[in-house]
Amino acid sequence: MSYPRLAEALLQGRPYFGQALLALQGDPDRHRYFLPVVRVLAASLARALEILEVGSWVGASAVSWAKALEEAGCGGSVTCIDTWATYFDMTKESRRHYVEMDEAARSGAALRLFLHNIRASGVDGAVRHQVGDSRKVLANLASDSFDLVYLDGSHAFEVVRSDIVHAKRLVRSGGVLCGDDLELQLAEIERTPHEASLASGLDYVQAANGRSYHPGVTEAVALELGKVSAWNGFWAVRKGARGWDPIDLDLQGARLPRHIEMELGAKQIEIVAETPAFNLLRCGPERYVALAKSLGPVEPLVERLGERDLGSVVFVGRTLDEVRAKISAVKSPIASLKRFLRSL
Repeated sequence: MSYPRLAEALLQGRPYFGQALLALQGDPDRHRYFLPVVRVLAASLARALEILEVGSWVGASAVSWAKALEEAGCGGSVTCIDTWATYFDMTKESRRHYVEMDEAARSGAALRLFLHNIRASGVDGAVRHQVGDSRKVLANLASDSFDLVYLDGSHAFEVVRSDIVHAKRLVRSGGVLCGDDLELQLAEIERTPHEASLASGLDYVQAANGRSYHPGVTEAVALELGKVSAWNGFWAVRKGARGWDPIDLDLQGARLPRHIEMELGAKQIEIVAETPAFNLLRCGPERYVALAKSLGPVEPLVERLGERDLGSVVFVGRTLDEVRAKISAVKSPIASLKRFLRSL
């Protein structure tokens, strides 16, 4: 499960959001909605924003929120609440995904990687954390303390409902309550099989329509908020004068945060062509890299070699023809590599 990459990241002080310890939870595409939500708040509130995140695991979403605050130009902080402890009923959840999460939590590895990722991502000045059960921690927080509360902790109905009840009190007027893992809203599901899914206590099930969802999240959101604005599992509502209102997001140009994009790109690397001196790689839909064979075996995006041209040994382009044109004038990659290393 990519443990060599995890070890390299820890040793080199780089953040890690790969497969080991299931570091990237859920659908990573949902991170593209973080910045649009922050921009809505930054435009209307015109102040540094306070974000509360319930359920952080190893920090991928916490980094996304912190980077969104930076990019929106409003500043602020992210408070992370998590047990970083086992919470699945392992007598029911036997799939490997849950076994690995249980082991990572039990050993303390998940919390240690969270702390590493926050430091390595350069957001430790904006992110703080508290270890504890959200049902107890949230109850002790002052009302109207946060501009945005993001719920992504336990999917058990009782816990999700408790988190929403507390979050409704904690969000300031004009603020946003949002969360993850709402693949289906209650109106989209047949009631009888849904009730059976709730009674099963399972975390993730398949509905009668063939789509998989988290029944505890669906039920709790419906009971406490009704129908909410939702995009591909990410959901949100805004606190208005008379209750909770739908929210519109400007998704034009919405993109994944860089640390998520890098991780997904690392999984998409493939050699598509070669010359006597270079391997030509596709690293995502619009990134091609010409990598001198004289460099030996490397992981271009993990080692951050695919971000820009380096001397005459690494060339980057949006098309294969673009990188072919760049390498056409290189006569000796080995000599170029030696010159490049001497220049460091």
